[in-house]
Amino acid sequence: MSRRQYTDPPPIAGRPPAHDLDAEAAVLSACLIDEHARDDVLDLVRPSHFYSTDNQLIATAVAELHAAGGKLDVVMVARWLRAHSQAADVSYLGQLVDATPSVANVRRHAQIVVDLARVRDVVRMCQVRAAEGYHPIPNVADWCDDVEAELHRVIRSSADEGSSSMASVLGATVDHLRAVDEGRAIGTVRSSGLRNLDALIGGLVSGDLIIEAGRPGMGKTALLYEHVLAVASDSPSSPAEYVSLHSLEMPARNIGQRLLAMRGNVDLGRMRRGQLTPCDWRGITDAAVELDHALIEVDDRASLTLLDVRATARRVAAKAARAGKRLGLVGVDYLQLMTGDRSSGSREQEVGSLSRGLKQLAKDLDVPVVALSQLNRGVETRRDPRPMMSDLRESGSIEQDADTVVMLYRPGYYDQQAGRRDDTAGETEAIVAKQRNGPTGVATLKFFAGNASFGDGNA
Repeated sequence: MSRRQYTDPPPIAGRPPAHDLDAEAAVLSACLIDEHARDDVLDLVRPSHFYSTDNQLIATAVAELHAAGGKLDVVMVARWLRAHSQAADVSYLGQLVDATPSVANVRRHAQIVVDLARVRDVVRMCQVRAAEGYHPIPNVADWCDDVEAELHRVIRSSADEGSSSMASVLGATVDHLRAVDEGRAIGTVRSSGLRNLDALIGGLVSGDLIIEAGRPGMGKTALLYEHVLAVASDSPSSPAEYVSLHSLEMPARNIGQRLLAMRGNVDLGRMRRGQLTPCDWRGITDAAVELDHALIEVDDRASLTLLDVRATARRVAAKAARAGKRLGLVGVDYLQLMTGDRSSGSREQEVGSLSRGLKQLAKDLDVPVVALSQLNRGVETRRDPRPMMSDLRESGSIEQDADTVVMLYRPGYYDQQAGRRDDTAGETEAIVAKQRNGPTGVATLKFFAGNASFGDGNA
C-alpha cells in the first residue's frame, strides 16, 4: 500500500493543530550550540516533525550540515539558508541562540515535538479519510482495511520511517544478540513451548511467517496450541503476551476443551463422552483457574478472510498496548480454509496471496505468525510418507513467503492405519524443511493422543 501524503489539517473552530513552539525552539537552540545535543536528538526528530515553517527549514539545514560533518553553528546555518534561497527569517537564528535552553532536557523537548507531530498526523489522516467517506467507495471492505492499516501505521511510525544507517542497524543488531545471549530478548523471540523445537528453529521470532504442515491426524492443531499456551503464560524468561488465535476448523467451545485437556492432562475422549472421573474434574478445575485470565483472543468464524485476520490482530495488538503488553503471536488454523481474492485466477494464486498477506502482517505488527497448512494426498501413496516441501497443498508461493516451514510426521500413525503394531509410542518428527535464517533438520517430539498435546522426545 502506497503511503499517502497529507497536508496540515486546517484549524478547527479557530484552534490551530497541536504544536509547541517553545519545545521546537528549545530543540533547535540546543542543536545550534551543543554538538552532543545534536547527536542526542537528530536520531529522534526530523524536520517534518516541526510545526513552524521556519523551524522546519532550520531543522533541515541542521540535519544536512550535521550529516555532512564539519563545523556547525548559527553562521553555517544562516549561510545554508541563503544558499538554498529559503525564506526562513535569518534573524530568528539569533533569537534561538539567545534562548539558551537547558541542554540536559533536549531529549524530552524533542519527544514533545515528535508526539505532537503524531497527533497532527492522525488528525490530518482522519480528515482526509472522512472526506473520502462522502464519495462513492467501490470496495468498502478494502477501504476499511486501508483506513485501519493507515491509522495503525501513523500511530506506530512516529520516528521509525525512512532508511537506517548501517551503524544504527549494526548497533541494534549487536544489542539484540547480547540480549538473546543474556536471556533478555523479551518481545523478539518467544518459546514454542517445546525445547527440542526451540533448539532447532530458535523459537518463534517476531516478523516471521512460520508454516506448520502435515496430513490430517499428525497433530498440527495440537502443536499450534502448544505455542499459544507458551506465549500466553508467564515464564521465568518472559512475561505472558497476547495471542490472536483464528480457527476456521473448530468452534470456540472445542478450542476451550482442547486447552483444558492439555493444561489439565485430561483425556479428550472421556471429556467428549461425558465420562469424567473426579480426578479429571480436579484437573479441569485447576486448568480453568489457570486459563481464566490467559491473554488469548479467539476468532472462530468459519469464513475468514485475510482482511478479517488483519483487523482482529490489529485490535488485539491495540488492546495489548493499552494493557502495557505486547501481541506475542498470531495463529491461523488453517491457511487453505481462508477465503482469498476470488479474482486472482486460480486457487494456487489465491492461497499465494494469503501467504503473502500473512507475511506482511507479521512484518507490520512485528509478531510471529504461525499458519497451519495441509499437505497433498500424494504423500500417503509413497513408500516413505515423510513429507517434503513439494507436498504443500496449493503451495504456490507458500514456501517462498514462509521464513520457516515445519512438517510433522508420525510413523506410528501410518503403522496403525496399515493395521501394524505401533511401537513408536507417539514419536513425532518435526521436520524443519526450510529456515531462512537457520539450519534445516529434525526435532524429535512426542505426541500424547489422550489429551492431544506434545512434549519433547528423546534427542
